[in-house]
Parts: sequence; structure tokens; C-alpha cells
Amino acid sequence: MSISFLILSRKMAQRDWIWVVGIGCLILMMILWLGSYQSSKMPKTEFRQLGAIFPLTGSAAQIGIWQQRGIELAIERLNQNLTPPAKPFQIIYEDSQGDPKTGVAALQKIISTANPPVIFSSLSSVSSAILPILERHQTVSLLLAVSLPGITERSEWTFRCHLGSDNEAEAMAAYLATTPIRRVAVAYINDEFGVGAVAVFRQVAEDKKLVVTATEAYNKDGSDFRTLVTKLRRTNPEAIYVIGYVNSSVLLIKQLRELGVKVPVLGNLTLSLPSFLQLGGQALEGAIFTVTPFDVQQGQESPELNSFVRAYQDRYQEEPNVYTAFAYDAMMMVAQAAQNRGFSAEGIREGLLEIHDYQGIMGELNVESNGEIEFPTRIVQNQGGAIVPVESSLLKTIE
Repeated sequence: MSISFLILSRKMAQRDWIWVVGIGCLILMMILWLGSYQSSKMPKTEFRQLGAIFPLTGSAAQIGIWQQRGIELAIERLNQNLTPPAKPFQIIYEDSQGDPKTGVAALQKIISTANPPVIFSSLSSVSSAILPILERHQTVSLLLAVSLPGITERSEWTFRCHLGSDNEAEAMAAYLATTPIRRVAVAYINDEFGVGAVAVFRQVAEDKKLVVTATEAYNKDGSDFRTLVTKLRRTNPEAIYVIGYVNSSVLLIKQLRELGVKVPVLGNLTLSLPSFLQLGGQALEGAIFTVTPFDVQQGQESPELNSFVRAYQDRYQEEPNVYTAFAYDAMMMVAQAAQNRGFSAEGIREGLLEIHDYQGIMGELNVESNGEIEFPTRIVQNQGGAIVPVESSLLKTIE
């Protein structure tokens, strides 16, 4: 009996220990859960989130990366100068790859996860595709590197911080009207940007008594333009206007020169950037462009511009360009609108419409009632890799 009793006692002791260990584990789990619950209830650093859909890969990736850098510099400055209880800004980036369908998918992803009051977007084709969705959600869209004529007229929630292709076409046609040139052929990139630009140029050229001898489209990923060049050449133009924003636009100009076309070459803002001038080399010597007044050499005259240029150079070891400047100013104006009217889509929309005589790094900016942010436009020429004004035909803002 004593042996049986001893065995029974040991079994009971083992069960008691199992119970003790089990209860201890249960208590520990409850403590951990309670701590996690309390932690979730504690105040966290919240962000004022905005969205951006840029071409971060693909043929237009360079533009998207420049824009991303401009916004990041603006956010860094804004967040460094926060006054409590203001919350820091944060951008959610998605890559459109320069493709409208990919851009729509990117927008839907941002809306489903964050639903920010403002979406920055880049490129005419992508922005045109996502605007109906932004309109339905009543989300402010701020367009960068979008030149499609009349695009802000599609929605009261749409703003554009970029030169419209109609502004550039008008400026170029007005310049040509001051020269002996009367016959112009046009090569345009085959997307909404190019189609819109060539339509406006044809109309303005006709008003200026210019003859458009040919209009030929080219693909953004193209590399062999000999057939296109032959078609343009046969029309005996006195100048060729190349409308585009990617490497293939410059390759087309190089092939013009390689095939012996010697008439003046005209281009839009993007093709005047240092990286494109370097790619084009001698083929772009003497080329004439429409541009904004943004000039890093003016930094010493403007403390704001000087600060921006130094910050960009310190971080990226290169000079900023007009695309970083457009993005920087756009972000700073959104922040001002939010400060004045509140961080909501309606508040930011109202605040943007109230911005006039804004002193940005792009110069004095004004937001018009149709959502267009007005910039001065001028004509310049490439001389040995340096962009210089065409003094005899310097244009002021196109009205």
C-alpha cells in the first residue's frame, strides 16, 4: 500500500506541476497581449500621406527619378521645420513604368491602402488614364511632366505644375514668325503628349502663316528612324520640330544629322536638359528650345534657389534640373494649401486655388481658376552645350 501511495503521490505532484506551468504560460501570454494592446492604444507618429505615380523604370524613368528627388527635398525641408501639433509629410510612391494600364493599377493600390487627399502623377498618357478615377474619388491630382492641352479642364480636382504643350507650341510658332523660316516639318512622339502638341502647333502655325510640310509619329522605344527622316526630308522643310521627352527623341535628331539633314532643329523643354544635350552631342549644336526661366546659375541672386541647388548637389552630386524644380515647387504649394485650408482633398483644392504671386524656385507662380499653374516661357539655343537666350526673339509669358 505504501508503495502504491507513493506512486500516486508522485503522479499528483507531476499533474500539479503541469498545472502550474500551464497557468504560468497563460498568465505570461495575457501579460504580453495586454502590453501589445496598450501599445496599440498609445499615440504613434502619424503622417500626412500623399501619393505619387511616377515612371521609376522604363524609357521615361529618368524623368520620374528627377521628380521623386524634387519632392523628397521639399518634404525633408517641410518636416525639419514642423511646428507641433503638425504631422510630418510622407509620400507613397508607385511605379507607372510610363504605361497607362500600370499607372491605373498603381493608383488603385494607393487608394486601397492609404486613400491620400493628393496624388502627384507624371506623363500625359498615364495621367490621362487615371484622372477619371481621381475624379470619382474627389482626390486632388497634381500633374507633373504633363503637357497634354486642356487636361486640367477635365476635372475641378486637377492641377498642373508644368508647361503645357500648347504653351510650348505657341511659343515656338511665335518665335518662327519672327524668322525667315516658313516651312516646318514635325516629328512627334506617338502618345497623348505628342499628339496633343502637334495638333496645337499645326493650328498656331497656320495662324502665323507658317506651312507644316509633314507630321510624322515615332515610338518612344524606337531606334531606327531612317524611313521617318526620309519622309520629312522629301517635303523640303526649312526647319524640323522634334517633340518628345525620351532618349529616342535625341536619337532621331542624331540620325537627321547623320543622314545629311542640315536645317535648324527645334525642340521642347525636355530635350534642352544637360543629359539629353550630352547624348545628342554635336547633333544638337544650334538647336532651339522652349524652356522656363529656371536657371541654377541664378542661385546667388535667390536665397531660396541657392538653398535648393546646394541641397540637391550635396545629396546627388549633380545639378538639379527643371523637373526637380517643378516637383519641389508643387510639393511646397500643396503644403501651403494644407496649412491654410486643412489637410483634406477639399481643403487642399481650395488652398491651391488661392495661391497667387507665389515665389518658388521656378520664379513667380500663379494658380489659375482652371487649375493651371502659370510659368513664363522663353526661347533659347544650344551653343557648345550651354543654353543661351535667343536675344532677338526673347518671349515673355504666353498669354
